[in-house]
Amino acid sequence: MAPSTAKPSSSPDGELPTATLAGGARVHVVSPTGSELKALGARWVDIVAKEGFATGDTDTALTKLAEQKRLQPVDTLGDEPAPDVLGESDDPPGSDSSVANGSSIAVILDYDGHRILLSGDAFPGVLVDARVVTPAAHRSMWRCSLPHHGSIRNMTDEMIEAVACERFAISSNGKYFGHPNARAIDTLLNALPADCDPQLWFNYLSEQTKPWCDPQRQEAKKYTAKHPSDEGDHGITVAIH
Repeated sequence: MAPSTAKPSSSPDGELPTATLAGGARVHVVSPTGSELKALGARWVDIVAKEGFATGDTDTALTKLAEQKRLQPVDTLGDEPAPDVLGESDDPPGSDSSVANGSSIAVILDYDGHRILLSGDAFPGVLVDARVVTPAAHRSMWRCSLPHHGSIRNMTDEMIEAVACERFAISSNGKYFGHPNARAIDTLLNALPADCDPQLWFNYLSEQTKPWCDPQRQEAKKYTAKHPSDEGDHGITVAIH
């Protein structure tokens, strides 16, 4: 199955669907697209039946979710780098075609003159198309979370150019899927303009992310890494100003 390039469902005037929150922030829905939701809907009944519960059975769904150890918080202190369980070392950039990832929620948060892209696991083509329908005066992102936590399958030069951002958040400790993928980070840094001053913000300092926090690597590749102060800690505060 080829990666999707479908555009988000939009209003008649071509803008992204938008909601205004109580504090004045505006949320623009980038993903999922209408076509991606239809693709998920076509398989949903079979998927939930295979997992042993029915649509609407929230209690059973939450119980099964709690049983998934790979989705639980972990202590990253002393962890070894995760194996390449997705086999994505050889995958071409932007090759994600997962129905589940296509249904991922991605939004642009717009508040007080700042725009933040929370990309979820969205397909890069969808993010590019969202840029096309976003008013030109608001296209520069103050911060962008890398799609799929820094997977090469969700990274393309075109997507990096479209989001027009210098600050990138990477929310992964690399424990299971080995994200961020080294090729994805290299693709990001190589695609940015020469006059860019990129920042990589990691919410974990783990065996998977530590190489990118090395001062010599930062100097050689001309970027700045932000991360928790101690290995094993997780979470980092980003001040929007």
